[in-house]
Amino acid sequence: MPVARRICSKTGKDLDKAALREVIDGNDPFMTGHGLTKSRTGSHKRGVPEWANDTKQVRALLRTSFPNAYRTPAEEALGYRVSPYHRHWARRWAMVIHLYFVKKYSAKETAEEMGLMENQVRMIARSIRRAIAGLRANGEPRIRTAPIAYDTDIMPLSF
Repeated sequence: MPVARRICSKTGKDLDKAALREVIDGNDPFMTGHGLTKSRTGSHKRGVPEWANDTKQVRALLRTSFPNAYRTPAEEALGYRVSPYHRHWARRWAMVIHLYFVKKYSAKETAEEMGLMENQVRMIARSIRRAIAGLRANGEPRIRTAPIAYDTDIMPLSF
């Protein structure tokens, strides 16, 4: 809801700004430094990683990091269940990959879009970078030495 501004009927001047000028000097950085800024999308020096544009690699990453987020019909027939916890975190990682890595949003913009705190987005991005490097999300080496091979054609990218 827009805030009503107080305008002088005789001079047409903004009374709120006039009252602020009585308290803060015009040379104060607050008076010249505040204002709306443009979104930095696309202007970052940060490039898009190769793996982020390859949907098969993104699917393999999500499937490796969250093996219980999605089950094939054959796995469901054997009694394997889908974990809501894994699915929730796989969705978050997919959104961070899309917004932060592909669209090059800043951590703050990504956090606002997802309803998270800025630090949470940075930590998720750090975990994703570690997982891409072959480590666990906490930075420790993976227990399995052989890479996990999944049929990524059957896993949907959107959960």
